[in-house]
Amino acid sequence: MGISRATVRLWLRRYEAEGHVLTRPRPGRPRVTTKEDDERLRRAVERNPQMTAVTLTREAELPCHVVTTRRRLWEAGLHCHIPARKEMLTEANKQSRLRFLRLTSM
Repeated sequence: MGISRATVRLWLRRYEAEGHVLTRPRPGRPRVTTKEDDERLRRAVERNPQMTAVTLTREAELPCHVVTTRRRLWEAGLHCHIPARKEMLTEANKQSRLRFLRLTSM
């Protein structure tokens, strides 16, 4: 199965002692955002998926750095994309496109 005997023994002992084999909380720096903060962030993204991480941090009133906001989005399966830059069509471009459509649609 790809699991060592020592690991299986460890899990058995933990199950006998605690009644489950769930992982225990690990040490480390506490999270800056709460579950409520993360939920507020997710809702802000649903309202406007085009917002930048900076704007989202402000909009959701998160007590964290923009990098933390990006990490929370990543954890939620929401990935940032940089929108393509497009030049606005001039009136001449619009007229040219319309002429082309009229010629090709006949």
